[in-house]
Amino acid sequence: MPRCTTRDGSIATRHCAVLVALIATSLLFSCGGFRERVCVEGEYPVRLKHDRSGQPSACVKDGETPEHPYTTFRRGQTPEYVDLSE
Repeated sequence: MPRCTTRDGSIATRHCAVLVALIATSLLFSCGGFRERVCVEGEYPVRLKHDRSGQPSACVKDGETPEHPYTTFRRGQTPEYVDLSE
């Protein structure tokens, strides 16, 4: 834990608060766990027909059928979020 005191022993609260905020921010960003929706509200993700990566390639409006060269994901395999920590 960093020392948050000055030479005379008084607490340097402003510097200490900044230091703690920087440490907390760096821990937050290094732990990962940032996710973002694949498509906006009212759309669903589709993939290229022969792509086996499992990654979405585009988004289609709800209720519409994807046009060639896109297809839907198998039931239960439609990704909703992209992990941004990778």
